[in-house]
Amino acid sequence: MSNEELVIKFISQRNLTNNKTNIIELLKDNYRLNFPNIDDLENYASNGYDDMVRFNNDNSAILIGAFDGEDIVVGLLWAYKRVIFKEVRLHIGHIVVSSKLRSSGIGSKLLEQLENFAKNESINKIELMASIDNENTMKFYNKKGYSIVRVQLEKEIGEITNVNG
Repeated sequence: MSNEELVIKFISQRNLTNNKTNIIELLKDNYRLNFPNIDDLENYASNGYDDMVRFNNDNSAILIGAFDGEDIVVGLLWAYKRVIFKEVRLHIGHIVVSSKLRSSGIGSKLLEQLENFAKNESINKIELMASIDNENTMKFYNKKGYSIVRVQLEKEIGEITNVNG
């Protein structure tokens, strides 16, 4: 696909409905990359899609998509506003591009659209969490001017229990 065929735009409710299967596949791929030890990716991705729809309906989600010439989502960015110490920020929950199209500039265009949105909303900070083992992701964000500010530490203290049964 050429970049001329690519359209970056906010994802509408109609886009969500028409691209449900593609979005779930993108979310599964994102979970696979960032949480390699998780089973039942289909369930997590389906629940993620349902959350995306719900948060889009209540206008708390910022959803930006990369669409091919046939209005099919080939990449997406999901962010939301949050307040930390009286400062409004954007938090990126997901940014994922179809594996066939990675390293083609789509992620950069999605991020650029979010940064433009932030400027228009007078928001001065964008944050996200990334798996430190995902070297490509870390390089991508470093190239875009993002820096490591905090580190999340974890310790397994027992057997994993599935909350959903």
